[in-house]
Amino acid sequence: MRDSRRLRAEKRASRDTRALRPGHRLQLLKGAAAFFDALIREVDGARAEVLLETYILELSGGVIAVAEALERAARRGVKVRMVVDGVGTPAVAAEWQARWRDAGLEWRTFNPASGWRLLLPARWRRLHRKLCVVDGRVAFCGGINLLDDYEDPNHGALQEPRFDFAVRVEGPLVADVHETMARLWLRMDVASEARSHDFAGALDAVRKAAEAGADMSDAQIARPIEPPEVGADGDGGADEGAAPALDQALRGSGSGRSASSSAGSGSTRAAGRRIAGSGSAGSGDARSVSAGADPTRSSGAAAPPEGVMAALVLRDNLRFRRRIERTYRYAIGQARSEIIIANAYFVPGVTLQRALLRAAKRGVKVTLLLQGRYEYFMQHHTTRALYGPLLDAGIRIIEYRASFLHAKVAVMDSAQVAIATVGSSNLDPLSLLLAREANIFVLDDAFAAELRGHLVDAMSKHSESVETATYLKRPWHARGLSWLAYALMRIALFATRNRY
Repeated sequence: MRDSRRLRAEKRASRDTRALRPGHRLQLLKGAAAFFDALIREVDGARAEVLLETYILELSGGVIAVAEALERAARRGVKVRMVVDGVGTPAVAAEWQARWRDAGLEWRTFNPASGWRLLLPARWRRLHRKLCVVDGRVAFCGGINLLDDYEDPNHGALQEPRFDFAVRVEGPLVADVHETMARLWLRMDVASEARSHDFAGALDAVRKAAEAGADMSDAQIARPIEPPEVGADGDGGADEGAAPALDQALRGSGSGRSASSSAGSGSTRAAGRRIAGSGSAGSGDARSVSAGADPTRSSGAAAPPEGVMAALVLRDNLRFRRRIERTYRYAIGQARSEIIIANAYFVPGVTLQRALLRAAKRGVKVTLLLQGRYEYFMQHHTTRALYGPLLDAGIRIIEYRASFLHAKVAVMDSAQVAIATVGSSNLDPLSLLLAREANIFVLDDAFAAELRGHLVDAMSKHSESVETATYLKRPWHARGLSWLAYALMRIALFATRNRY
């Protein structure tokens, strides 16, 4: 019995370490302009396949160039597939539908819903992740929709660009991104065939779904490096046990810290040694981090570069319901001196709030960069209902005023190496309990220092700090709105039968 338990534990540990592994080359992209430029370059160079998922597709402004690049790729024979969310993108313009059909581009709408159907809790499960894979060689992950930085679907033209981030990735986790995207596409095919009563087609789609990732055998698509085991939900094992994998990586790094270099950014290795002491990331919106120290070697030995340690962490409604939240909590628990979280819609659950309060209690400087200019009335006032206990604990709350903050990023130090995350997941019930989300977690000092620099710059130049005295003097109607919004959120959670 003990032997069988030990073997199962070893198997789990082996699987877990695949979630977080070295060998990655990362490029941090700030804002839609930098993201679109990098995306268009990759799509224009695509030879076999482009897979893309987004919550919002707004075909105007800078997005037109992306749409045209996708059309060009499809016309030259590249397999181009796009999935948009049915609430974030209720319709695609007829002109573009005709152009894409003519070019051979395929697209699907995830869980379409409108009108009274939006009142059904089952319809609150949205596709909120923003992912792209080109030829199985390079991937993108972040919070940036296919939406121009200076435009907003609800508020019109913006004077300043939206504040958001994405990451361009090369390395082993590209195979994880490809697998989860291919499986979602094929599962949507199953649903489509079943709805049309083409049961033979549905069975064929099920068979293809079971073999998802087989397209990676195409000679023009990069093959995965030790692909992860498939999870019970059919989305792969990309983030299985992400927090234990982080723990193992941090324990293994010993006293040696990452020696990553920032290619093309002018950063020195020393800039990434201690993120708490780093300032602005400097000029430019796109930089790359490519080399890391071997964590198994002592700090005195010369370590060959082997690439940055990173993991794709998913959230869905089957196997990976709490993965992103748990990984956040683990990273917060590892912080020793500083945590900076920038999040558009910040309504953490009880356990995540406790993690932040515990960090502040043990002396960690916790800073939250949140929306000052808000997009959605309910989310904003629900967030403000939580300010009191956070401020009382000494947590600093800063509101971004220049434009809409849409980022979902964080930086934490630790005893060994800095932890950073960039992705699509807000820290609110919609993201942590209902939506499909994707974040990349990175263990690397230089990458974290670069991200931290952008956050510090935004906080110092474009934001206002929320003072406890000012918060306590809010007029009665502002307090009432906050608690009403919070109560309505709790009622909605009750309807979903989720504890939060």
